[in-house]
Amino acid sequence: MIKSLRPLLAFALIAAGPSADDQATLVVRALLQQDVAVATIGYRLATANVDLCVEHMVESGMLIETLGQYGATFRPAARQVLGLSDGPTVALVVAGSPAERAGLKPGDVLVDADGVPFAAAPPSSADGRFAGVEAAMTALDTALADGKARLTIVRNGQRLTVDLIGVAACKARFQLVPGDYADAVANGTWVQLST
Repeated sequence: MIKSLRPLLAFALIAAGPSADDQATLVVRALLQQDVAVATIGYRLATANVDLCVEHMVESGMLIETLGQYGATFRPAARQVLGLSDGPTVALVVAGSPAERAGLKPGDVLVDADGVPFAAAPPSSADGRFAGVEAAMTALDTALADGKARLTIVRNGQRLTVDLIGVAACKARFQLVPGDYADAVANGTWVQLST
């Protein structure tokens, strides 16, 4: 009797599909893959073409995210897959970038830059907010303005100091924006691509 129920049980499990939590995890993993591609291409474009750009910045080669930028449905998956916390967290490090050379890793929580604390994350909303990420990127840009910054991070519960030496780049930020259709927008600072 049990052998005859196995195909029925397997069919029922397949038909049920992944749970909402599993679906959120799949979405966050897919976004991470796309973020890696966009961040890598953006880093290469901005650093390789620096001599062609009118405005410049110092680039670190890392993507900073916070839990607050994700909608409530996706926060548990973002915490699990990306190691995000309420504070600014390194979500990815571009291969060969200053962040990689400095030893930064995904999941590192940024505490301060040159002794100036990163601002506390704004309150979360049901649909997510980008203000905390933008504030962290602005603080990092300010610290890197002279080409280098000493970062205090927390990794696996341990407080560490990392010296980050950036590279000159075109003033451009590349960002994925979840959307229902393919689109791209640029405003002189941001290059936004929809998923």
